[in-house]
Amino acid sequence: MQAVSSTIVLRIIIISLLMGQCAFAQKDPGQWVNGLYSVFGRAGDSLFSRPTVLIDEKNIIQSEIPSLSKAVNFPVPASFRTICLKPLWHNGILYVLARGGATEEKEDGTEFMRFTFARYQDDTWEFLGFLETPPGEMIRVIPCDNDRFILVSNKTDLIDNKRLDRSPFCLATLAKPPVKSSFPTNIPAGVPFNPVMNREDRSIVGAVVSRNATDSQRALVSTHNATNIIKLDSSIYHGMDDIKDKMSDEAWFGLAGSSLTTMTDNHVTLINYQTGLYWIFSLEKANLVWAGNIFQKVTPEFLASKNFLKGSIAVPILCFNPEIDGTILIASEDENFFLTDGSDTNKEATEIFQAMPEPKTRQDYIRIFERLEKERHERNPFVVWYRLFPESGRVEKLPDAPNGGSLLKSEFLTTTFRPMPDGSVKMGNIILEEAKKVAIDGDSNAVNK
Repeated sequence: MQAVSSTIVLRIIIISLLMGQCAFAQKDPGQWVNGLYSVFGRAGDSLFSRPTVLIDEKNIIQSEIPSLSKAVNFPVPASFRTICLKPLWHNGILYVLARGGATEEKEDGTEFMRFTFARYQDDTWEFLGFLETPPGEMIRVIPCDNDRFILVSNKTDLIDNKRLDRSPFCLATLAKPPVKSSFPTNIPAGVPFNPVMNREDRSIVGAVVSRNATDSQRALVSTHNATNIIKLDSSIYHGMDDIKDKMSDEAWFGLAGSSLTTMTDNHVTLINYQTGLYWIFSLEKANLVWAGNIFQKVTPEFLASKNFLKGSIAVPILCFNPEIDGTILIASEDENFFLTDGSDTNKEATEIFQAMPEPKTRQDYIRIFERLEKERHERNPFVVWYRLFPESGRVEKLPDAPNGGSLLKSEFLTTTFRPMPDGSVKMGNIILEEAKKVAIDGDSNAVNK
C-alpha cells in the first residue's frame, strides 16, 4: 500500500466524521419548528440522501420529509440532485440546495457546477430554479423574509471576485415566480449526464448532456437554464474589520463557508467550529447584524499561527444548538487549553500511520486518530458553556453547566447535546426511535402547512 498523504487522510477522517453526523444527526445543529426539533438524517441513511425528520422530546419521529434526491415527481433529472445539502426551515417551508456530481461546460467553454434549488410545502417538492457556480465552489442559500436569500460561498465572491475586500456573503432575490414545468416529471434516474463532451454535442445553452438524453430532457434543461434561480443583488460586508486585509487568502475567506448554520425564529447564525468566529444575520432584513468571536483571546495573529490554515481539524467548539427561546447554547473546550495546546492530531496520526509496516488500512488510521484525540481530550477534560444572544450579539460565559449538562467530557467524542423544550439539555448523540410517524393530538401532520 502506498503511503497516504496528509491531504488524503484528512479527507478520510472528515468523511468518517460526516458519516457519524449522518448516523446521529447531532453535530450539525438542529432547528425548532412548531415546538418540534428538526434534524437532518437518521441512523442508516445514506450520506447525501438523508430525510429531514421532526422529533419530539422523547426523540420519536413525528414527521419525515423525504430527500429531494429521491423525489420522483420533480422536473429536474435525478443526476442534477444526487447530493443534497442541509435543508433550512423558514416560515414553515423547508428550503434545500442540491447538486449533481459532474462539472458542466457552457458554449464558450466555461466550466461550472449546477445547483438545484427547491422548497418543500404542502407535501410536495417545488422546483425554484438552478444556480451556477465556479467548479469546486460550495454554496449555502439561507431563506429570509420576502423571497430574499443570503448566499454564503467558500471560495468565490459571487458579486466581484477580483476586488481585494472580497466577501463570502451576498444578497439575492427570486428573479421570477417558481417555474411550473410542462415537461414529464417522471424522469428516469439512469440517464448519464456527461461533463466531457465534443462541441457538436452542446446543443443546449448553459448545459452539456449526453447523446442518449431524451428530447424531453434536453428541452427541460434548456427551459430551466433560461430561468434564473435568484438574482444576485449586492455584496454583504463580511463584518470582520480586523481580517478584511486577509480576504484575498482562500483560507481566511473560507472561514464563513466552513461554518455550521443554525436558524432561530428571527436570525440565522454561522459559527466556525475551529476558530469561534460567528456571524449573525437578520432574517427580516436579510443583512448582517453582528459578527465576533466566542473566545475573547483568539486574535487574528493567533489564528494565523494555528494549523487550521494548513488543514488542521482541531475543533475547540464542541457542539452548539438553538434553544427554543431563540438563544444558542454552545459547548466548547477551555479557551486557555485551546490557546496553549500545540498538538495536531491529524498530523501526528498521519506520521504514525505512514511509519506502520504493511499491510495497513483506513481503519488503522482511524484507530490511531481516535486514540490520539482521546488523549487530547484527557489532557483537557473540561466543557465550558456559553450562550449567544442573536438579538444583541452578546456572548455570555455560563458559571455552570445547564440543567442536564456536564462540565466534564464523559467519554471520547460524546460532547454533543440536544436542547430540550424546557430549557434543559440531554448529553450525547440523538438516537432516534425508528418508528412510523406518531400522531400528535389526533393529527398525523406534525407541521402546520
